[in-house]
Amino acid sequence: MQPVHHQVDGDEYDFTYPERGMAVIINNKTFGPESGMRDRKGSDLDASNLKNMFQRLGFKVLRCDNLTKDEMVRTLLKVASNKQYDHTKADCFACAILSHGAYQELEEPPSAVKSRQDIIYGVDGRSVTTRHLVSIFNDECCPELEGKPRLFFIQACRGTRTDAGAHLAVMGTGAQPTTQGARSDKDASDAVPNSYNQPGQKDMSHDKKPKLDEEEVDRGQSGYTAKAPVFSISPCPIYKDFLLMYAIPPGFFAWRNKDTGAWMMQCLASVLQEKDIHDTPLMTLLTRVSHLMTQFESQTINPEDDKKKAVPCVMSMLTKAVYFRDKAVPH
Repeated sequence: MQPVHHQVDGDEYDFTYPERGMAVIINNKTFGPESGMRDRKGSDLDASNLKNMFQRLGFKVLRCDNLTKDEMVRTLLKVASNKQYDHTKADCFACAILSHGAYQELEEPPSAVKSRQDIIYGVDGRSVTTRHLVSIFNDECCPELEGKPRLFFIQACRGTRTDAGAHLAVMGTGAQPTTQGARSDKDASDAVPNSYNQPGQKDMSHDKKPKLDEEEVDRGQSGYTAKAPVFSISPCPIYKDFLLMYAIPPGFFAWRNKDTGAWMMQCLASVLQEKDIHDTPLMTLLTRVSHLMTQFESQTINPEDDKKKAVPCVMSMLTKAVYFRDKAVPH
């Protein structure tokens, strides 16, 4: 017998369908020698924690390990086709992608402005834009999900910058400015490395960190004159009823611990398995994730990477609140 549908508030997505939905986990940990990329230690733990999290939320989970660029695209196309899984019976759809990432610069004529687009790498070292992977589940490509939430969680670098956090002066006798946040163990990043032959080299894709959204400035007789922006950030376009949560803002690289997993994935799995979440809207839960992640701080032997902070970046075009209500039990 199908679960009985109950009246749903107009400000809340209808989660009274027979099934919660499909959750796809793409876990790229082991990269081939042709890629020139370092293995992502700790990613298997993230994938296992995410699988447990999604299952506790009622999802049917499809975990795929070590996919090439083409395999990532084919896998998501197959899921969106409604042949492998019937989305008409589902409340929503979720996808978590764990891989190396970076960005590509595209010059957009007729201007000389370059746009920056996030890319995700397959284990073969070939990349696909985040916007392409997300677009596979829009209303046109997957009409069975129309009007339903589509949730994406991306653990991949979006650049090479690091965040040193902020120092706060605390009032009181003998108080000294301190850096907010608790310390963590040794960390690695999800950026694409330059080389693997030099011990202690940062796991980054560029020697020089790119300057994004900055303006060239000339000093004239009347002072400074700003020219056109050199870079224009082009975040992945999302659609109505979509949410994307990135491990890091544009231009930064994401932190990962080889023993405990990526910072955002640790916090996400922890928060979404708490007992009280069934009556808490998803956006509130993701704010908890961000708050929890601010307590992390890197500890590395390289001073340039030591004592760094990170916070997730959420892009949402959800039109209603998402509640992971308990499913009615069939009689």
